[in-house]
This record gives sequence, C-alpha cells and structure tokens, in this order.
Amino acid sequence: MRIIFLIFSFTVEVPVCSEICDQWFDACKDDRICVENVLEDYNFTVHGENFCPAPANKSCKTYQEMYRNGKNLCEKMWAGSYKYTIPNAAYSNCLMMDGSSKQVGGSEGVINKATIAPLQLLLFVVAIML
Repeated sequence: MRIIFLIFSFTVEVPVCSEICDQWFDACKDDRICVENVLEDYNFTVHGENFCPAPANKSCKTYQEMYRNGKNLCEKMWAGSYKYTIPNAAYSNCLMMDGSSKQVGGSEGVINKATIAPLQLLLFVVAIML
C-alpha cells in the first residue's frame, strides 16, 4: 500500500482519455464512497489499511454525489494524478488504461513523458532506503 501511495504522489496530471473516465464514472455512479481523494483523505493505519474518517456513515455519498462526472472522478479521486483529456484522432495524447488498441505512441509517447521519469525517481528513492 505504501508503494502505491508513493507512485501516485510522484505522478501528476497523467493524461487519461476522457472516455475511460466517463465509463468508470458510469459504472460506479451508484456505488458509495466516503472520501473525495482516496490517497489523502482516508485514515490509514501503519499496516496500510484504510478507513473512512469518522463518522463514516454520515459522510458516505454516491459517486454521482461526490464527483458529478467522469472528469471530476479522474482528476479528484487520485490527488491530481490524472488529467481528463479529450483524445486526438490517433489517441496518442492520452492513456486508454484498458489495453485498447486505439492507443498509439511513438518514441515520444505519453507514457514515456508522463510515467517513466516519476517511476525512475521512485526506484531511486526506494534503492536509497534499502
């Protein structure tokens, strides 16, 4: 759990294709959640378990109530790690995050710029800690 937090804390505004955010929102809009930002707003134990802040029963809302749309879900749920992005014709400016063949990329693709550098930094920090 701690590693996942570190990855997202170093990842800022990775462009995610809008349709992924919208589909995610539509699939979960009736589910309930007690925090807007799952990386910072939960109460975490030393073992990485997360709990809703008290009183949890009063703060739970549907995704529809909490986020209102796919854009807010992607941009707020993960502490600004993702940016809702309207794809270009080639889908080369955003991540599909579903293994879709729509996503294309060259040597300067989105994934190289948006995620490799933060992951390299994370590995460096972890290596120093060992």
